[in-house]
Amino acid sequence: MCSSDLSASSALTLTTVDAGEPAAITAEVFPGGPRYVLPGPDGLLLHTNHFLDPHAAQHERENQIGPDSYLRLAVLQRRLGRRPGDNDTDLLAAMCSHSGGGGAVCCHPEPAATLGSRYATLATVSLDVLRGAMRVRAGGPCQHDSPWWTTPDSAAALSMEGA
Repeated sequence: MCSSDLSASSALTLTTVDAGEPAAITAEVFPGGPRYVLPGPDGLLLHTNHFLDPHAAQHERENQIGPDSYLRLAVLQRRLGRRPGDNDTDLLAAMCSHSGGGGAVCCHPEPAATLGSRYATLATVSLDVLRGAMRVRAGGPCQHDSPWWTTPDSAAALSMEGA
């Protein structure tokens, strides 16, 4: 990855488990990169749509386009930092912030917005790195009526949570 030519920027979150110890890192790739973001002291790895590494941030225009990504990250840091637990219910509740309208963590399209300005959270994804489990549902974290799709290999691991 370090020697590949890049014409666009992206953030790739990579996870693994070794000897029962989960690990995660976000690789911020861009023509002058990559750079890496590690979880915070609380173990959370948070990332929105702007680069967090200072070197990578020098090469982006997100701060000129608008503050939405910075606000989402601040909301996530604050809300996830004060959540009562680490289960899906607590995490989803912390992510149900609609502050910021079209730039919110849980975003729904404004009915009067023009095409190209109708932003929406399209999916909610829950990863359990230790168990190798992933759950996905359509829409934002507030859309409780949307059913979860669970990866076939992880269905047994997730059902053991309640045991």
